[in-house]
Amino acid sequence: MIGLSGVRTRPVSVAQATSDLEEKVGLELEGLHLLGVSPAKVSVRVKVVPLQMERSIDNVPVLVAQQEVKALVEPKEVRVIVKGPLDLVEALKESDLQATVSVQGLSGGKHTLAVSVAGPQGVRITRVEPARVEVTLDLQ
Repeated sequence: MIGLSGVRTRPVSVAQATSDLEEKVGLELEGLHLLGVSPAKVSVRVKVVPLQMERSIDNVPVLVAQQEVKALVEPKEVRVIVKGPLDLVEALKESDLQATVSVQGLSGGKHTLAVSVAGPQGVRITRVEPARVEVTLDLQ
């Protein structure tokens, strides 16, 4: 088999696959001028993963995690960029995301704080715009 670096397999249909599959398939031997091949079939494994999508969700309200504190947040809303399986990301609404800032242990006045965002399982938060907001605390 001098000069032979690989052999193609017969096609494997994944059109209706919803999970990983393993199938024994024949080899494409036409035109190779071989007398015999062993094995005539090989095992092919296909890993099936959901189609991924990235999407921007605007107008996600920023809430103060400690509700007993009087605070003014600017801007009041952020844009969240998410990534995940197509079906989950397409169905996502602003109300499915929770953007919060923590003011625990801070004194009164103005603070620039990082926004944390939580979302449904299977959806990854890739970016928050702006990533930081200004929070004015009134501790009186």
